[in-house]
Amino acid sequence: MDSEIYIIDEYSKEHRIRYLDENRVIVQSVRRWKSDPEQEHLSTRDKVHLSMPAKPDVNDLDSWPYTAGLKKEILEFHSQFSGTK
Repeated sequence: MDSEIYIIDEYSKEHRIRYLDENRVIVQSVRRWKSDPEQEHLSTRDKVHLSMPAKPDVNDLDSWPYTAGLKKEILEFHSQFSGTK
């Protein structure tokens, strides 16, 4: 089973969710952008940026500024690894 997933929330923002331990996950916002095809030879950087990782406790998700849908997805994903539902 993959220990990370990418989720798009209700506001069309993408997030990377990774399993950390039986109480926590790692949540990062993802930004993607297209490179200019004419400038591609100048840059070897991938055109994806991840925010600073947050490590919320899944039992305390209500205090985090995530959408209701994202919180639900986080809990469902975490339950696959922790055995709780």
